[in-house]
This record gives sequence, C-alpha cells and structure tokens, in this order.
Amino acid sequence: MNSAYVLILLFEFICQQRQFYFRICDDDQTKPHRTVQLQALTLMIRDYYDKFTYSLKQRGVRGTVFRIYSSYLKPYFQDKKDLSGIVTHYCGLQIAESPSGVSDNPAVSIIIPTYKGVEMTYQCIRSIADSHTDVPYEIIVADDHSEDGTEKLSELLPGVKVAVTEKNLGFTLNCNNASKHARGKYLFFLNNDTLVIGDWLRPSVDMMEASPDTGIVGSKLLYPDGSLQEAGCIVWKDGSACNWGNGMDPSDPEYCYVRDVDYASGAAILVKKDLFDALGGFDPRYAPAYCEDSDLAFGIRKLGKIVRYQPFSEVIHFEGMSNGRRIDSGIKHYQAVNTEKFRDKWRCTLEEENLPEGERAFQARERACHRKTILFIDSGIPRFDDNAGNRTVYDYIRVLCRMGYCVKFIPDDFSYDPVYTPIYQKMGVEVLYGRKYVFGWKKWISDNGYAIDHVMIFRPENAEKYLDFIKKNTKAAVHYNLADLHCLRLRREYEITGDEARLRESERMRKKEQKQMHDADRVITVSCDEAKILEGEFGLKDVSVFPIFCYDRPDIGHRDYAGQKDIMFVGSFNHRPNADAMRWFLGEIFPKILSELPDVRLHIIGSNAPDDLMSQASDHVIFHSHLPDSELDAFYRSTAVCVVPLRYGAGVKGKAVEALRMKIPLVSTSVGLEGLMDIGDYISAFDDAESFAKEVVRLYTDRAAAEAESVRHSEYVGRYFSVAGAEECFEKEFGSCRK
Repeated sequence: MNSAYVLILLFEFICQQRQFYFRICDDDQTKPHRTVQLQALTLMIRDYYDKFTYSLKQRGVRGTVFRIYSSYLKPYFQDKKDLSGIVTHYCGLQIAESPSGVSDNPAVSIIIPTYKGVEMTYQCIRSIADSHTDVPYEIIVADDHSEDGTEKLSELLPGVKVAVTEKNLGFTLNCNNASKHARGKYLFFLNNDTLVIGDWLRPSVDMMEASPDTGIVGSKLLYPDGSLQEAGCIVWKDGSACNWGNGMDPSDPEYCYVRDVDYASGAAILVKKDLFDALGGFDPRYAPAYCEDSDLAFGIRKLGKIVRYQPFSEVIHFEGMSNGRRIDSGIKHYQAVNTEKFRDKWRCTLEEENLPEGERAFQARERACHRKTILFIDSGIPRFDDNAGNRTVYDYIRVLCRMGYCVKFIPDDFSYDPVYTPIYQKMGVEVLYGRKYVFGWKKWISDNGYAIDHVMIFRPENAEKYLDFIKKNTKAAVHYNLADLHCLRLRREYEITGDEARLRESERMRKKEQKQMHDADRVITVSCDEAKILEGEFGLKDVSVFPIFCYDRPDIGHRDYAGQKDIMFVGSFNHRPNADAMRWFLGEIFPKILSELPDVRLHIIGSNAPDDLMSQASDHVIFHSHLPDSELDAFYRSTAVCVVPLRYGAGVKGKAVEALRMKIPLVSTSVGLEGLMDIGDYISAFDDAESFAKEVVRLYTDRAAAEAESVRHSEYVGRYFSVAGAEECFEKEFGSCRK
C-alpha cells in the first residue's frame, strides 16, 4: 500500500475520532464539562505524536506505515458499537440522589480510586446507579488526597463512602487503603474514568459464584467510540503485555466468550476479598502505579485460583484520563520501570508458562498452550431443549469444558442465536458465526489448525463438507459421531412403508456413511447395537460408544406415584419415525386403552406435528408444541405413563432415557429401547398393539407395580448416564486435557 495514502487515511481517521469529542463539547448540556473532553482530545493527539515518533526511530518509515495500517486503520473500518449516546448522556448529568443499589449488607464493595477528576467520578457513580443491578453493593471512593471536592461526595450522596488518604499515595497504595474499609465478599476495582453499561455487575458475580476456582474476573473494556479496548490481556515471556483485541469490533465472536486470561486490566476487575487480603493487596513495590494488576493475577494463580475474562460485563474506559498517555513523563513513566520489576519477580513463571511476544496468540489469549483444543462441528447451535441430538452435543460440550478442554464450535449455518449462543459462550466455548466465517472458515482452520487437537463432526452432510479439508490442513484427529446410522433408519422405514424411494436413499446413504467413517480417524456412536453393526458389516475397528446424555443428577429423588393421570409421548415431528409412531399408536393402540380407561388423555408433546395427526385432536388427544425443560419436567412428574411406540429408527432414543431418569412408568417397543446397554435386565419391550395396550393399562392401574419398576429404571440411568461415566469415556477417547 502507498505510504502517503496510509498517512492520509490516518489523518482522516484521527479527524473522525476528534469529531466525536467536538460533537460532545458543542452540546449545550455538556458545556460545564468541556474541560474534561478537551483534555481527552489533547492527550490523544499527544499520544499519537509520541507513538509516531517512537515508531520511526524503532521501525523506520516502511515499518511505521505498516504499523499504522495494521493497528489503527484496518480494525477501524470494521463495524463498531455506537456508544456516543451513552457518553453524551452522562457528560451533562448531575446526580440527584444516591445510588439505589447501595446496601448495608453488600456482596460487592465497588472501589473507585481517584486523584482529582471529581466530574469523572460523578459520571462513573451515576452510571452505576443507572445500571439497576440486583447485586447488593457499596461504593467506596478512594480519594488519593485530590483536594478538588471529592471528599465531599459522601455528603452529597448518602450511602457513598469516601476514603481519603492523608497524602497522595498513588493508585496502588490508594486501592490498598480503600480495601481496608470494604465489607463485601468481593472487591470491584473500577477506575473513575469509566462508565458501566447495563447490568455489568451480575455476570461477573455469577461467574465467581458458579466457579469457586475463580479468583479474578475482568470486564470487557470499550473505547468511547464503541471499539474494543481490551478482551483480557496476554503477558509474553519477556513480561511485556498485550491488550487482546485492541481496536477491533467487540461483537466479533473471538471476544465474546468466557476464557482464562493472563490478567485483566485493573480498570474493571472483580476479585475475592479474602484472596486480595491473603496477598497483602496490590504489591507496594509497584507504587505509585502500573503492573500491580498483572502482578495480582499472577499471585492469584499461585494461590491455585483462575483469572477469567467475562465479556458480558461491559465497561467504557476513557483510557489516559487519569494518568495521561505519555510514557516518558509523569505517572505513565512508571509503566516501563514497573515492567522490569514485574519481570524480575515472575521470571521463572514467565519462562515456564508464557510464550515469546507474538507467538501462537490463538493459544496465548486463553492460556491454552498446555491444554488440548477440541473443535465441534454441527448443523447449527445446539438448542438443547429441542431434541435429543442437540441435547447430546450440549452435554458433551458442557462436560468437556468442565474437564478443562478448550472447546470451539462451528455451526454450519454460521448463525447467531440470541437465546442459545450466549449459553455456550458463558461455558467458555468460542462459537464461530457471522459473515466473516461464512466465507472465512477455511482460513480460520488453516491459520489455527496447529492448535486444534481433535475435531468431532456430527451428521453426514457436515462430514462431507468439512472432513477432507480438516484432514489436509490440520494434524487433528477427526472423530465422526454418527448419532444414528442413517442408512439403517432409512432401510427400516422402507420395510414399514414399502416406499422404494427410502430404499434407494438408504443405499446411497450407506455408501456415503461408509466412506466418511473410513476417512475419519475414529468413529463414535451412542448405540451398543450399532457398534456391533459397524464392526461387523462395515469392517470398522474399535468403535467408541458414548452415552447419549450426561446427567449431573441421574437420580431425581423421590417421585410421588399417587394422583398421577394421563399418558404422554415426547418427540419432534421433524423426525419422521415419531410421526409414524403416533399414527400407529392412535390408530391401533389408543382405542384399546380407551376401552379400558375411558377418562384417560394422551398428551403429544413435540413441534411441527403433521396435519393428519393434528386433525385427530380431541378431548382425549391433546397436542403441545415445543416445551421448555421446566414445563416438560412438570409433565413427567404429573403423568402416569410414558409411551415410546416407535416402529423404526436407529441409534439410542433420548426420549426413552429421559423417561427412565424421571422414574415415570415406561412402555416401549424394542426399537425404542435398542442400543441401550443391558436394558433387557431392567425393562421389557412390546412390539404388537395388543400387548403394548395391555402393559399401559397395567402400569396405569397398578401404581405399586409401576413404582417398583420405575425405581429400578433410575438405577439404570445412574449406572450408564452419569457425568463421571462420560468423563471416563472422553478421557479414553481424547486423552488428558493437558498436553
């Protein structure tokens, strides 16, 4: 790229940045705060000049031009969140009342260190008040002998404490002094030149509560223009640091999932108070400021805890407003000095755990150099309460994350689901979505293939698209997860319906599945019966059998068998075997049951029921569309009998396993129970309409027998579908999560 053109673009970029500040200063509402905004403008111009002259000395003209383009221009032209409205809103506000969330019994002590800049502190506190978080907190303004009226904030805002130092101590010691006044279980250190966005506090506290091994949680930091300032930080082997994602779009998938980090900037971090106290607070050797946050993170890890990045806690940070940006004078001068101190203190740790600057950033950003990475590929983000297949993928990812593996996920439709995608991101899964990956998934795999140890692909169509490319461009072991043997299911459908098209489709699918299974390094199934077919008919060796579900609580506890009524069936009608099952049940089995139990009702629970079934709705046949887990559990607990009248299919039927776990009396065909290890020792199958109907009536009327049999079902689930059993399978398949 022409050097002059790059410099012109840089000038335009700086001008556009300045327009934001001038627009704020022109607003009549913000006239009293022009000094603050113009100070920011001056600092940023001076900062660009310092960086430009320093780069010329170190890199020369050509290197400086490339640096300008890669660091400033290229990321700038991506879409960014517009935060100007938020910033403008707070610039002109006066606080009318104390923050409503302040509590006499705080869970979190929010410590706002400040040296002068009372107006900024006002704005920061106002944003906290407006967040309306349900986390009880207290606010402690750590006034480092500002002498600008900050000490009077407690008079203006009842409930806000001000801890004033007798002399100026600097950021490090000022924070330590304020922490002595804190009553919360957690400390949230929040720079006064920040504005919090939305319910910023709850996600960080939830992470602490859900993960006792977490010691520090860092927020996502944003610039006022909406670009990303930091999504956690990398520390390199020489002690230098990198704000990951600086200048990029904060909504990009790589910045939107929870992960371990080397440290998070002290501008917005949540830390457990007992750990902070155990370390003696921030190390005084870094006074007055800089490197105390990275040092704290390393100290927390030495205590056996983890430092994590929480992207769902967002904070705007006016970087440089407190200490400026010049690195050759003032407080900022200590950044270089303290980096040397940090390097000397943690030299051995840096040598053992950290990488040379710029190397393998894909792994360094989440401290994954010594952990295995597993890539999952499926048709879409798994909506785990929609069908058994999605529940299976969800359970595998959940358990593997808990075991310590790094998990990535490619949904083949590359869509973002506002309900389900964040659930996986909060688990620590990087989900690839958006236009960037629709056209760039091959580049992502090629660029990062060195770090991917295993790839698990679900469904034949995905194996057809991804398997060969992954084999050619990575050294990862490819595990093809069948879910069920499609050609077997199609052939069985032909045997029931006589549809020749299903037979032809079965033969075509058999060839496709056979090729994909032989091309993969490993084949996984959830069915012990299909494992035998694969080893016999397809000539495969060492087929792995995984549990279809992994329950934290295989035993749901006591179930009351008195007062239950009605019959239920669960299954999505996007799956043809479920529609056939209901046609058979309604046509041949249910009339026999009604003749014995005239008041019984059948609840059919599943989305997209076909019209011919819906036309049979009546007082005795009630259709329910998709139900969330909580409502489905309520049906299981209140219904007398669950039926699985499948006549064809393949794999293991999740609906049968779920019924066994919920201790509801179950009546099923042999197809409904196939693939389950030793299931014949626990429950019998009924394949003709007459015997099926009689068994439903027996269990419906003899509740003592129903209870006795169902208790044994729970024992079965505990034996074969526990998290502990799944972990054993996964470690055998993938090895330890540590490299």
